[in-house]
Amino acid sequence: MSLTVLPGERQKLHIFEPRYKELMKDLMAGEWAFGIPFVKGATLYRYGCYVEIIKTTSYDPTTGEMDIIVEGKKTFVLDKYLQQHNDKLYDSALIEWLDDGNSKSCQELLNDFQGYYEQIKKEFKAFKDIQRLDNIWSIVKFLPLTDDEKIRFISLQAPERRRLFLQNKIKELKRINAQAKSLGENIYYN
Repeated sequence: MSLTVLPGERQKLHIFEPRYKELMKDLMAGEWAFGIPFVKGATLYRYGCYVEIIKTTSYDPTTGEMDIIVEGKKTFVLDKYLQQHNDKLYDSALIEWLDDGNSKSCQELLNDFQGYYEQIKKEFKAFKDIQRLDNIWSIVKFLPLTDDEKIRFISLQAPERRRLFLQNKIKELKRINAQAKSLGENIYYN
């Protein structure tokens, strides 16, 4: 199992385990914030994201099972893992908020991304115009980052290092797209 949610991303979750059903009950009562630590396979990472429930898509009152859609809001680093705290079935932790701010998505990064996005939009014709690119998270949610890349991106913490990471990823994606286009043209000509 892998689960990484970044600010601005949406994720569907199926709630069926007793501990998560209890968490949902507490959330509905307004008692606790809801954070999702990054998980990959059996590894629980120190980083995660605070999420808000956007929508409940299904609910079975007899079992308490539900499907929800959450949206990432703010990243954190686990300071201390508490496990079953205060007699709750679900785990909890003390966290430290990371400096997400607007991460000063400088004009150079915005220009790089818009160039990349225009390139793939022209190639695939299925992409919509992007309405709002005002911070680093509005760019991240459109890039095809692997879970490992997301975790590495968050662990960089410093906004300047994150910006450089994204600029390098965009350069890599542009290069891959150009190679794929060239390969397609070579096959067509042969």
